[in-house]
Amino acid sequence: MKLDMEGNMGKKIVLIGAGSSSFMPAIMRGLILSEDFRGATVSLVDIDAETLELIEKTAWRIVKDSNLDLKIEASTDRRDVLSDADYVTLTISAGGDEAWRNDLLIPAKYGWIQSTGDTAGIGGLSRGLRHIPIAVEIAKDMEKLCPNAWLFNFTNPLTPITRAVRRETSIKCIGLCIGVEITQNYLSAIINANKKDTAVWASGINHFHFIYGFQWRGKDAYPLVKSRLRQATGGDVSDLEKTISQFPGLELRPDQPIAGYQKLSTALLFQTGFFPGPGDSHVSEFLPHFFRSEDDYKRYGISLFNIDAKTEHTSSFIEHLRSIAEGREGIEGIPMHEEQMVFRVIHSLLHGSEGIIYLNLPNQSQIPNLPPDAVVEGPCNVDTFGVAQLACAPLPEPIASWTRRWCEWDEVLINAALSGSKDMAMKAMLVDPGCKGIDASAQMLDEILKANAQYMPRFSDNADQ
Repeated sequence: MKLDMEGNMGKKIVLIGAGSSSFMPAIMRGLILSEDFRGATVSLVDIDAETLELIEKTAWRIVKDSNLDLKIEASTDRRDVLSDADYVTLTISAGGDEAWRNDLLIPAKYGWIQSTGDTAGIGGLSRGLRHIPIAVEIAKDMEKLCPNAWLFNFTNPLTPITRAVRRETSIKCIGLCIGVEITQNYLSAIINANKKDTAVWASGINHFHFIYGFQWRGKDAYPLVKSRLRQATGGDVSDLEKTISQFPGLELRPDQPIAGYQKLSTALLFQTGFFPGPGDSHVSEFLPHFFRSEDDYKRYGISLFNIDAKTEHTSSFIEHLRSIAEGREGIEGIPMHEEQMVFRVIHSLLHGSEGIIYLNLPNQSQIPNLPPDAVVEGPCNVDTFGVAQLACAPLPEPIASWTRRWCEWDEVLINAALSGSKDMAMKAMLVDPGCKGIDASAQMLDEILKANAQYMPRFSDNADQ
């Protein structure tokens, strides 16, 4: 951090991928609410010059209307603004919705139905081949221009990207995601509790974590969650009223419906003893061997991600930005999700711990039966000394086996992405438990690489491999 003429701290935050859907307005709202960034410089980076110009106008409008003490700068070249940065956020989407559409629709022809397509499976692989090289290149630029800065990665597939940066560079990279919070929200809703009265203890990997414990006002509430979910599955609920009575002050009716019922996650709870998260759409993609036929997808309510709806959202987001830039709309109603985590982590680094934060970091014995240095998601304490992972119990089987396989997949994917080797990319497909066989996998990979070739230059340069 630099000192200005009056001796005040002049912080600098660089937002790479500032045009990502909804991120910039949300983070600008966070800057308005944060006391830690008075007098700071906010650097906006996006390779789309037209979108970047709109983003910059929007940011200046927010600064003006909110009377903020912020400096805004923008560039299509990150090297122009990375010097002396304190914090960098990464929210890129190479190829945008067009590449995502390819990731979804090409595998669907082979019966590979992806309910998200951005983390695991063929969609996660394709996205990783696009994003991992960019993330590592950014981190290497940071080593030269701002070696002490923190890099907060929001980009999917979050786990292998964070792992690649940590493995290949010296940059302090943390993966940020509100997945555990989403699961806590869901469990709280099941028992009709205010989330502020609940607590969770969880670990795993991003988009595939498991809840060890769930409490309401310090009391174990897992038995109540199980009773409620047993009710939803038509099981024995004769003890439900008695269980509810053990939680005085909790306004819960025995017949109260469960909103957003997660059928697969509920089944996994009763088979493993641990509730997974953050929802069936993500969890299902880590367990592709559960879906051998169309009936399996129907049984759990899993369907192909609606990329058309996502594209419509992107278009409306651009129009929303334009309305803010022209002063026709404000940002008061813009929700903050993962963006809020950035400010909580930064505030804790500057002023001391604000309690447990779930972060994605290299495994330093945090989860004893997962590979060392594999990026895992778990509870951390953040304070002025830095970030410390809090120890968790070993994951039980079969959860540990499922998770270890994806940690191994990450390494193969990273090697493929950085080498531009089609042979290595094929090996990543074969490691995937959802592999559709050698011939089908080879055909899918060929189609994906061809469709998204302009966003995977390393593979274009090594076309004969």
